[in-house]
Amino acid sequence: MNPKIIKEVAWVGEKYLKGKIRRVVLSFHGLGGGLKTWPSSEELDWAYRGGLVVYPYYGPWAWMNRQASAMIDEMVVSL
Repeated sequence: MNPKIIKEVAWVGEKYLKGKIRRVVLSFHGLGGGLKTWPSSEELDWAYRGGLVVYPYYGPWAWMNRQASAMIDEMVVSL
């Protein structure tokens, strides 16, 4: 999955990252989750410590079904 596609299917907090990427932090939403526009205070703390926060978008009723799981697996490999 190329970076452009990742940004279309997930919120990526690279602009909040301090220094180089030391880890990738996946932040999942539950039922009714939607688009993300800014990081939470916890996500800002992760970014400050070198964590690239990624919030994948998948359907609100798709909590880790096969399609959502496959998309996230591909995203992690690409990141």
